[in-house]
Amino acid sequence: MRSAIDLPPPAIRDEARGKALYTAACANCHGDVHTGKGRLAASIPILPEDTIAEHTYLGTLTATRVVFIEKARHGGFLGYGGVMPPFSLEALSDAELADILDYLGVYFR
Repeated sequence: MRSAIDLPPPAIRDEARGKALYTAACANCHGDVHTGKGRLAASIPILPEDTIAEHTYLGTLTATRVVFIEKARHGGFLGYGGVMPPFSLEALSDAELADILDYLGVYFR
């Protein structure tokens, strides 16, 4: 397993693709973006707001984005906590994850 690293933004920004990927990979647990409507439990973060707010101490959006990547790749493992399942490269490629992050707005604010 490789360490989480920052991913470059998609070469071509496609909100529809990011939304479709989010819907398929994330929405079942996290619910709707920005509201969490439909999420499985109140303890599951509303994306992206809860995760960004929880990591403001990191100081930069880039550092916070790596938290998203770390959680997506390793889930609740590595002592970070939570119950999120990991998404391997076979389940969600770097390009697909970058599309989701772009849809969430964690490249440009």
